[in-house]
Amino acid sequence: MTAFQRRATFCAIAIVSLALPNIYPRFMSPNEYVRLYTARAIVESHSLHIDRYLGRPSPASVSDVAYFRGHFYADKAVGMSLAAIPGVVIARIIAPSASVLMQLFAARLFAVTIPALLALWFVLRRARSPIDGIVIAGLFLGSVIFPQALGLTGHLPMTIAICAAAVLLARDELPASRVAIAGLLPGAAILIDFTSGIAALGLLIVVAAKTKSIRKIVTFAICCAAIASVQLAVNAICFDGPLDFAYHHEFNPADQANRAGTLFGIGVPHLDATWGLTVGRMQGIFVHSPFLLFAIPGAWLALRRKRDAIRIWAIAVCLAYFYLNCTLPDWEGGWALGPRYLTLIYPLLAWFVIDGGVKPAATPLLIVAVTWSVLLHMAAMLTWSMPPHWRFLSFPDLELSAYLLFRGVFGPNLLVWIGVPAAIAAILLVALALSAIVVNSGKANVAYVVVGALVFAIALSAVAPPDGSFVAEAYKPIFAFMGR
Repeated sequence: MTAFQRRATFCAIAIVSLALPNIYPRFMSPNEYVRLYTARAIVESHSLHIDRYLGRPSPASVSDVAYFRGHFYADKAVGMSLAAIPGVVIARIIAPSASVLMQLFAARLFAVTIPALLALWFVLRRARSPIDGIVIAGLFLGSVIFPQALGLTGHLPMTIAICAAAVLLARDELPASRVAIAGLLPGAAILIDFTSGIAALGLLIVVAAKTKSIRKIVTFAICCAAIASVQLAVNAICFDGPLDFAYHHEFNPADQANRAGTLFGIGVPHLDATWGLTVGRMQGIFVHSPFLLFAIPGAWLALRRKRDAIRIWAIAVCLAYFYLNCTLPDWEGGWALGPRYLTLIYPLLAWFVIDGGVKPAATPLLIVAVTWSVLLHMAAMLTWSMPPHWRFLSFPDLELSAYLLFRGVFGPNLLVWIGVPAAIAAILLVALALSAIVVNSGKANVAYVVVGALVFAIALSAVAPPDGSFVAEAYKPIFAFMGR
């Protein structure tokens, strides 16, 4: 992979990501507003309760909220709210009367989007071949990483922290200082998302297997616990003690059913989830991002070549998180573009695609698959980025995007804000996204990008629902959220 290809790929992905604010005039995800409100509460009133921002809600009117002794709290790990504070402060300094949505945009930018772009640059610097660049473009523009990079949720930041720790521990030499830093990162990940503890435990085992040093094992564990224990202090302040988590005090009855009954909702796997998370059209990994199918032979080939601790850890993490997601009552993850609970396994699967190597004969199929993945996610991000799981839709992401695109309904983006017509802005951003594939595929393989685009265009046209009273009525909530 040449320096030009690295820079061009980075610029294309960065511009597309920064041009799509993923903000809608009349909608804010509960996942995000509770984190933003907690950040604002810390800055504005030096407290952790969010009463002043919620008012007096009914149990069914809010989600992702805990209620304890007369106060409302976010039911999330506190890490993302802490990470959002710089964005909130900067927004208040630049525009003291900034709207909640603009504060959300600033919080996302500093807490999620910029770290994601820094991770992208790091990954591209380590890329070796143009095939690596194609896979990286698919990962950042054609997978759940794309929408998660533009939202104030913990899935991507914790993924970046866990993967950064794994990269540090993958090196042959592991001095105590490196082990300490590698311990701090999963500690931060746990503070962002509790499920990170599974991956962190795996990394502790990696340290033990690679160093066989009690001192380094203890160093890793202490550094990890030092950061993660901040959550225990928050629990003690807000609830009945360090081990009394917000999930024990869910305000919404639906949230109580999904989380409060077991350990964060973990239970027995659901068979429909196993199908739905792999090849289901609602949330299937290999339907939304089919290029990741190459990870299956890639992992097998990589392990045949070198069976080291990090590769075994990566496979174990993929299996563990898939199992965990299959056990959740709300395994779909709410309104989301792709299985957001599985965000961590996406870069690991992409790594196995690269690590196992893609045979020249399979390159055309990889390019077609990446093109499909990028266009599917671009269509959603340009229109409505949180497809609902309405049962009358067999392929929500594609069908909803088709309905909106063929009626010229687009979500906000920065090009439209500066005066570019919405349709032209969409075409420019799609072309820029595809350029991240083309610049790495080379002239000889551009035809396969065209084939992938044609396949997607045909699929989009085939599922576009006609106008009708039922369809128009069903989509009313989406149009209302988009300010139409």
